[in-house]
Amino acid sequence: MTAWRRILAVLAALPLAAAAPCAFAQPAPGKHRVGVLIPATTPDLAEFRKALQELGYEKGGNLELDVRIAGDRLDKLSTMAAEIVRASPEVILAVNTPGTKAAMAATRTIPIVMVAVGDPVATGFVTSLARPDKNVTGFTNMCGELASKRLSLFKTALGEAKRVAVMLNSADPITGPQVRDIEHTAPTLGIEARLFPVRSRAEVDSVFPALIKWHPDGILWLCGQQRALTRYMLPLAAQHRLPVMPYQALELPAGGLMAYSTDNADLFRQSALYVDKILKGAKVGELPVEQPTKFELVINMKVAAALGLALPQDVLVQADTLIR
Repeated sequence: MTAWRRILAVLAALPLAAAAPCAFAQPAPGKHRVGVLIPATTPDLAEFRKALQELGYEKGGNLELDVRIAGDRLDKLSTMAAEIVRASPEVILAVNTPGTKAAMAATRTIPIVMVAVGDPVATGFVTSLARPDKNVTGFTNMCGELASKRLSLFKTALGEAKRVAVMLNSADPITGPQVRDIEHTAPTLGIEARLFPVRSRAEVDSVFPALIKWHPDGILWLCGQQRALTRYMLPLAAQHRLPVMPYQALELPAGGLMAYSTDNADLFRQSALYVDKILKGAKVGELPVEQPTKFELVINMKVAAALGLALPQDVLVQADTLIR
């Protein structure tokens, strides 16, 4: 009778198991699911994948990566974040300020590792770098604090520059800290900095004539989610022989003169270490938000030559890379 009771118990359980709802298949035992939310395509994702592999995680083996890339369409991030959360990952890698904002809006429980975020305190992601008090930690690129350094380098490179047009995306949360940094630093450098907000290609087309009429000596782009706009604007600046300093070196081949920023590839490698720790049981509050230790100055000598600029030696010796 005991054996029959066991058989009946198994048979009785089968319909219930079959009826259990399951919108997403769960990872097999020993397999980890990690969500990745990215506002725009970045080559640094390869560094994240490589670092995970070196830590023993194999895609298709013990690791399932759910990667969502908005392709510069920030309006898609909320939907993508919700899709990632519904798949029940153990941890989410959220890239940049918009990606982190969308991920945090989608979940308050799943651990989030943010990477390349400008100022996580000013944007309200954490109240303290040392002790994250929510479900998010990770790595800042400090771009909110680099605006003055970038403006100083640009001024030195351009020599007698007196006017710098500052282009920015007013809708990006990281814009505010950079504007305050620029407004504080420009007078000490003897520079008049004028802000030119743009959020779309149409706005670039409408703002650029006013920018040219102002007769700036150069254009500085604040960091943020406007890479597509920067690349669109670079040919316009070249027509007027205006040097441009975008935020990242990725934008230099399209015509930028120089870029100074954190080493994002290093940040992505470091973020894999945090993901690994969380997968092994670490709590978000145990992992402080880390600041970058590696920065890079890249100068496009081809653009300098095309513009007839003789860059000062004290700028050239600081460069990590000279594009020739």
